Amino acid sequence: MSKARFPGNTLRERREQMGLSITDVHQLARVPVSAVEFLESGRLEQLPGAYALGFLKSYCEFLGLPAEPFIAAFHAHQAAERAGGRRRIFYWRARTAADENRGAWKEELVAWGVALVAILIVWAAYTTLVRPAVTQVAPRVEAGTVEAPEVPDQGGPGR
Repeated sequence: MSKARFPGNTLRERREQMGLSITDVHQLARVPVSAVEFLESGRLEQLPGAYALGFLKSYCEFLGLPAEPFIAAFHAHQAAERAGGRRRIFYWRARTAADENRGAWKEELVAWGVALVAILIVWAAYTTLVRPAVTQVAPRVEAGTVEAPEVPDQGGPGR
């Protein structure tokens, strides 16, 4: 499958036309040097995910280019990456060839199974440990009974 190409060379050419270096862009536009290098080379997967679009918008505005075509190309590149099988549910480990053969639905099934088992363990702990301890502390009042407050004997007249 062909990867979607990001037009980073257009950004580089525009920067060079303006006579600026990457460090100049960093100082004037406050875009990190590494982000400028990744954007210009098209290595978008190395950008920090939460800040990638912000860096791209800031860089385009600084260069005086419309950001919309670059954002659309960025999203197309991200979609091509996701379609390439890089989607993972278990983020704490790398994806292996066995994972590719097993299929994503089995991985999701395992994740939901683990979540269900965790919920059942919490429920069992509550019903066996917490609930009996609470019922022993609180006095029980049966439905339909009325407890009258105790009135002390005042020793009134005639007694």
